[in-house]
Amino acid sequence: MLAVLGCAPSPALPPQLPAAAELSSIKARPDVVELLRALTAPNDETMHGPFHRAKDDLQEKLWAAVRALTVVDQGDHLLFHAIDRVYTRYDPNYYHGHDFHWPYLCSARAIQLCDKLLADYPASTLTERTLILKAYALRLPATEPNGDSEADRTTYRLQRQWAPRYDAARDVYREVLARFPAGRHAKLAKVFAEQKELSITLPSGPKEPDPKNPIPLD
Repeated sequence: MLAVLGCAPSPALPPQLPAAAELSSIKARPDVVELLRALTAPNDETMHGPFHRAKDDLQEKLWAAVRALTVVDQGDHLLFHAIDRVYTRYDPNYYHGHDFHWPYLCSARAIQLCDKLLADYPASTLTERTLILKAYALRLPATEPNGDSEADRTTYRLQRQWAPRYDAARDVYREVLARFPAGRHAKLAKVFAEQKELSITLPSGPKEPDPKNPIPLD
């Protein structure tokens, strides 16, 4: 029922949420900033459209760095970039198959980083958005079987083993309602907290919309 999220914003919609800081503006942990820049750089452009050539060695370095990140200035923004632009990232293009669309998709790692951001930065302006992305990651399905991708990428292997946790996602939507009753995502959270069907189909065909796009993050 993602169509609910695609409606035009109401004039009464709460103010826009603060955006995550640009990587270039974050001064703490330049090593993490550089890894994020490398892993979220503009995609390779081909005759079939852009797609990201996954670099598992860099992804593993990022994972080791962000999971152990101490509380630093704008550390919540570093974690959010990793959640949003690495571990739940979708690349639209004219290829077929999850391998070309989901370079580092990993619900388990996205959720762990969401929990870390929420625990380490309780006053973060990104809290509401992080909760919504946590619920999204909880709802995602496993990726399709692909021997080469499973051999080459830790994240692909982990997502192949993932099973969606719909009840946990509903709990997160209820938390959004409790903590941000007038927030930008309140109406969305209310719908999904009460909705029986929460499954998401991963786009695998040519130029399909990103399942995250209907979520009004900006």
